[in-house]
Amino acid sequence: MAFDLASIDWTSIMNLIAVRVVEAVWAIIAIAVFLVIGVIVAKIVAWIIGKALEGVKLEAFMKKHKVHNAMLGFTLTQIITALVGLYIIFVCLGAAAQMISISFVSDVIFGILAYIPSLAQGILIIVAALLIADYVTNWISEKKSIAFSHQIGIAIEILVAYIAVVMALPSILPNVDTTILIELFKLLLTGLVIAICGG
Repeated sequence: MAFDLASIDWTSIMNLIAVRVVEAVWAIIAIAVFLVIGVIVAKIVAWIIGKALEGVKLEAFMKKHKVHNAMLGFTLTQIITALVGLYIIFVCLGAAAQMISISFVSDVIFGILAYIPSLAQGILIIVAALLIADYVTNWISEKKSIAFSHQIGIAIEILVAYIAVVMALPSILPNVDTTILIELFKLLLTGLVIAICGG
């Protein structure tokens, strides 16, 4: 049986394609507009937070206690404003996703929104640990009466950083299994104790 092209409702097909194209263009425009709004709002909020932290002299306090360089070149203000800004941007994208009613896009955006607080928690754990470790390292390194004070300080900093990473990983990567890292830490700690006692 021959396929009859004349029997196809080309008008309906073209109308359907036109509707889909319009919906796609509308979705792109909505996402772009809300993204721009999110970036602008995020920058404004970041500026306000920066000024507030500057007002309480957070960075000056950290420099005074010599922990301002503990976060791999970033400042605490930069980390806080980046996390807040990221959350604001995705809130705006979530509003766009609800407006355009595309379930896949909505699921992705709201999934990221749900993940950001967990990510922030993990990052803050690592930041807090790095600050504490850097402070303790500086304090020990300045104690000339302690033998190998610099080496001990570095060892403590590495140890605290390792513990922080193990604690933060479930928040940063919710499905990760940290059992191996925990067991490795126990082995390293046991070996260190034996070395110290044996020495």
